Amino acid sequence: TSVLSKNIIKALRGRNACLIGNHGQVSFSNSISKAFELAQEVEYLSEQYLGCLRTGKPKILSKSQMTKVLLKVKNYKQDWKRLIILRDGIYRA
Repeated sequence: TSVLSKNIIKALRGRNACLIGNHGQVSFSNSISKAFELAQEVEYLSEQYLGCLRTGKPKILSKSQMTKVLLKVKNYKQDWKRLIILRDGIYRA
């Protein structure tokens, strides 16, 4: 519907993905592979959130707390890839 479309556009302001209640999600990027990767990340985070709900109401981080977390995990994907390579014994320094 037009109302749903307007709400999606509003939710995407300043973002590249959003969840749509009872409909799924929307994600976009400058390439299809990046958009798909983002969609997978949103799906994974949604699963984590649902898991947290099973133990009670999750604590929502403040903006300053979230900034600290984001700084700590800034290079997480690169570090994870290196860990996989090291574990597989392929890594050559």
